[in-house]
Amino acid sequence: MKVFISSTFIDLEDLRSNTLEFFKKFAITPLAMEVWSSSTDDPITKCLIKVRECDLFIGIYGQRYGFIPEGHDKSITELEYIEAKKYNVDTLLFVMGDDYPIPVKYVDRGDKYILLNSFKNELKNNHYLSFFSSLTEFNNNLSDSFRDYLNERDIDMKDLNFKSLYDELEELYEDNRMTKAFKMDSNNLDNMKVLLSELDRQIQGLKKFHDYISKSYNILESDFYRIVNSFGITKEMVDEKYNYKENPFKIRDWEMITFFPNRIIELEKVKLSFELIELNRRAEKEAWSEELLEEIKAIKENLKNHLLERGYID
Repeated sequence: MKVFISSTFIDLEDLRSNTLEFFKKFAITPLAMEVWSSSTDDPITKCLIKVRECDLFIGIYGQRYGFIPEGHDKSITELEYIEAKKYNVDTLLFVMGDDYPIPVKYVDRGDKYILLNSFKNELKNNHYLSFFSSLTEFNNNLSDSFRDYLNERDIDMKDLNFKSLYDELEELYEDNRMTKAFKMDSNNLDNMKVLLSELDRQIQGLKKFHDYISKSYNILESDFYRIVNSFGITKEMVDEKYNYKENPFKIRDWEMITFFPNRIIELEKVKLSFELIELNRRAEKEAWSEELLEEIKAIKENLKNHLLERGYID
């Protein structure tokens, strides 16, 4: 879905900024001068092309009529609206009330004032407008209007919300990353000791395997350089001829940096979390003791330090 944001610029920067931030939360492409790349098109041509491309036209109108380009008798802002109307683009229009706190320098007088009033009267005659007297009211009107617009088309606002989508993906990712045995047993606290033992076994196994692979590579690398050395080829000569990505003894990120360390870090975090769950369960069922409290404090401290000091390397 493409949404075009139309307004004068310098006087309504805060409103435009809020509008862009609002639509960033959704699976939507905002069409606005703030996000456009350089182009050989003149401003008016580019704006009108973008209006024709959009699915929804957002018009925000303050106390300025806007710039009138050479060869035209209307401002770019009004020309954008005319283009949207011409191509039957859906519109949501927001008009600033006279009591909105805006600097006097951003309030038109004279001919521009007459043109602005004429334009606003046309909007009133052809559309249901949303009026606002504060930034908060504008934000609320924008959210409500967009929600109603989607509801009229049987689209749930949640379906376009990036955050809920990412939360769902993250949950699926977490579920997929843990083995089936962990997923089944993690909800059964009676099997916690078995689960913790299995986690510890996997962590130690991965560490040993990681160490084994590292030593194997180091031996292979040493043997390789020893052999080529007998032909008068030094390590420096090999490094000079083959860049990092072409040298299998240099590009070992999958093993040394990402796959094994990331998996070990994740399992250690899960193990500490389950240990804390198990201790909290004991604290609920057992008589209070200083020793149990100290155990809980120690696990919390270990978990905090683990999260602070160890993280994924991408």
